[in-house]
Amino acid sequence: GFTGISSARAFDFHFPTPRFPTMVSGRRGSSSSGGASGGGGGGVHEQEKWLHSALHSVKSHSFHMKAALDANALSEALRHASVMLSELRTALLSPGRYYSLFLACCDELRHLSAYVSTLPAGVASYGALYERTQHCGNVVPRLYLLVTVGGNFIASKEAGSKDVLRDLVEMCKGVQHPAKGLFLRSYLLQTARDKLPDVGSPYESGEAGVADAVHFLLDNFAEMNKLWVRMRYQGAAEDAMRREKERGELRELVGKNLTLLSELEGLDVKMYANDVLPKLVEQVLACKDDLAQAYVMDVIVQRFPDEYHKETFPAFLAACKELQPSVDVTRCVSPLLERLAEDYKQAAESGASDVGGEPKEGDTFSSLLTCITEISESREDMPHDKVCDMFGAMMAYAVAVHGASSLAHVDAVLNACHGALTKRLTGGVMKDRKGVEALSRMLKKPLQLADNPVDAIMNLSGLSKLVVLLGGMARRENALVVLRRCVEMGVPIANEEALSKLLSYCDVLLHDMDGSPDLDEEDFAEDQEVVARVVHLLQVDATTPPKEAFAMISTAHAAFSKGGSRRMRYTLVPLAFAALRLARRLRILAYPQKQGDDGEPVASPGADKGKVGGVSTKKVFGLLHEMASAFWEKCSDQNGAPLALKTFLCAGESALLSGLGAIGEEFLTKAFEVYEESISESQAQYNALALITAALQHVRLGLEKDSLEALLHKATSCSSSLLKKRDQCLAVLRASHLFWQDDVTDPRVVELEAAVASASADQKAEYEGRSVPPITMHATKDGERVMQCLKRALKSAKAAEQQLAGRGGSSSDLYLAALQEYMYFYGKGVSTVNASDVTALVELVAGEENITASARERTFAHIKNLQASGEAAERWAAVAVP
Repeated sequence: GFTGISSARAFDFHFPTPRFPTMVSGRRGSSSSGGASGGGGGGVHEQEKWLHSALHSVKSHSFHMKAALDANALSEALRHASVMLSELRTALLSPGRYYSLFLACCDELRHLSAYVSTLPAGVASYGALYERTQHCGNVVPRLYLLVTVGGNFIASKEAGSKDVLRDLVEMCKGVQHPAKGLFLRSYLLQTARDKLPDVGSPYESGEAGVADAVHFLLDNFAEMNKLWVRMRYQGAAEDAMRREKERGELRELVGKNLTLLSELEGLDVKMYANDVLPKLVEQVLACKDDLAQAYVMDVIVQRFPDEYHKETFPAFLAACKELQPSVDVTRCVSPLLERLAEDYKQAAESGASDVGGEPKEGDTFSSLLTCITEISESREDMPHDKVCDMFGAMMAYAVAVHGASSLAHVDAVLNACHGALTKRLTGGVMKDRKGVEALSRMLKKPLQLADNPVDAIMNLSGLSKLVVLLGGMARRENALVVLRRCVEMGVPIANEEALSKLLSYCDVLLHDMDGSPDLDEEDFAEDQEVVARVVHLLQVDATTPPKEAFAMISTAHAAFSKGGSRRMRYTLVPLAFAALRLARRLRILAYPQKQGDDGEPVASPGADKGKVGGVSTKKVFGLLHEMASAFWEKCSDQNGAPLALKTFLCAGESALLSGLGAIGEEFLTKAFEVYEESISESQAQYNALALITAALQHVRLGLEKDSLEALLHKATSCSSSLLKKRDQCLAVLRASHLFWQDDVTDPRVVELEAAVASASADQKAEYEGRSVPPITMHATKDGERVMQCLKRALKSAKAAEQQLAGRGGSSSDLYLAALQEYMYFYGKGVSTVNASDVTALVELVAGEENITASARERTFAHIKNLQASGEAAERWAAVAVP
């Protein structure tokens, strides 16, 4: 105490031994260092009884205290206050109920403090009152009264705040019971918080400044932390879990010191770095208590400003390495990095010129990442999700600090995370759910840093390493996120390296592997459709060099071929059409192009050798042949035959347009083989023949005449061999058009004009000015073969009518279809189709009741319109229409 401070008129105080309430019945707790932690025994009912009794005593003695204060009987008031505060000596209440009792006492002490603050002048000095209060018989009430009077002693300025605060923090050491000591020191903080010698405070002087306030709070924190830790070791072993819960309830009392520290106006970065943080860390590491270490480190992160952390968090991270193994350091490290990242981000968005840069003291990003890595390595039992969260926070910090140039730093973080995780994984794949979820979240963030996901995968090698650690389902979901984002953004893929890395990243979708998810058909189809959409992003017909475009198609084909028949029917189809687009581009680039306005057309380099842009057109069609054969041979159980047939037909037509007659003929012949060997269902055969006939309609160049005749004969023969007579009739009618064609425009000319019209600005420069070289074309006009087909169709129609007659069906519409074909060829001037043939069919259709009246009337009305028209009227006049 302040033994040198005296008063001429000291108070005559007598502090009698308090009369304890019956609730304690001889078990009143000690105020010494011994005793339980404060969580008294007894059940909930007994605890409530004890609390109720204590509160009743507090209320009773506070009443007498306030009555004495009203009568200006300070000695009597202090005696009642002492008895009231003696209730805080109990060790029977749990921390929660003790807190209620503490609040009740503090509320009543306000009245005493208010009275003392207005002592009449000349009654006595505050120093004398402060010294005399220390004569109270019991330490707990004595110190509460001492703190109450000490606060007013400071406010009176009879003594410097520095000396009084130092005396109070030392005197409170008299209570070493953990719970009682914590609440007593909490009351000290509550009383002193507005009386600290801070900058701008009325209590600041030449002898007392912010440094003294800092030392007071640090000393009080050190003592409170010791008391808090001591609770863990006092009491029976079987009550350890209860004590830990009670300690958790009291943690805010300890953290209040740090809150007041952070609110000091005079505390600057230098003082924090040199005085505050080192002493806090020293206390934290010395206590070796996991709960205390985790809580205090978290409070340091949350309470102090970002500017302080920017200067000191390398030291903070170094301290994290020394924490107890059982402490979850990610709860300290991750929030700190996230908070700093957000601060940098906000500063950058606001356009602040001084964002803070990287930490001072020579620390660089590499040293910080090394520190994070060492924390991870020092804790081999750290859960996978915590590792991912910690490195994820470091990654966010790197992005916030380095902005657009952060990709290299992010990649360093990803690689470091990969190294930390692989040391913890025994099977090479992460299996715990939380770890998988955390890693999935972490992998999604870097994808948003680059302009598009493809660039992210290209520039961040750590992404491809980390994604391998995911299990099948999580890896699938991550791959789908990447591919869907590519599709939504329309990301152009213009080089083989980018495609290769993208496919490698998403390989879980391309072929079966260990741990691949077992999906139902609907989900599987949805996944493969996403992969198929990505193929359309390949820039094979844009400004990509043809050699690079062919390399992309070859790479994709090699990857998709490993997926098996179940996947190929989805993925190879768009790839085949990408190859057809490339073939069209090579074909156009091979055409001669004018050099200047008056220049002669000059062929592209290498065109005479079958190469354009370093790519052989034959190789493109060879790749197409492999794809079509894969549909046919490997996808037979996946409805692959129709896909093979369509691919052979499209490739054959494209090859003929490119002047590769032998290759085109091979493709068309293969289409017939697929039809004959692998398509057996009646409707499928009919649909296949429709495709074949349509393809042959356009095949009029690049084929030898004998080869063309053979193909046309084959199509007609297959049409007339269909099982159902109805299908025969319609197929043969369609085949009849193969033998009569008007003068046909070169399809290459049409193709070139369409390509130039739809080309981008860059492509137009590549396409414009080119001219199509001449090529042999065969325009067939064979009236006899047309008539043979028409007669065979009528014969099939009659047979179909006979088949259906016994079953109550009708095939009358076939006669109407035949009439329309007769009309077409008669109008074209086919010599073998005359007016009597048309008239006979008109009469037949007119007599059929099962033909839809509207369809029949429209057909007859068309004939009448032709008879009324100018040029055709004379020819159509010979046709009789009812």
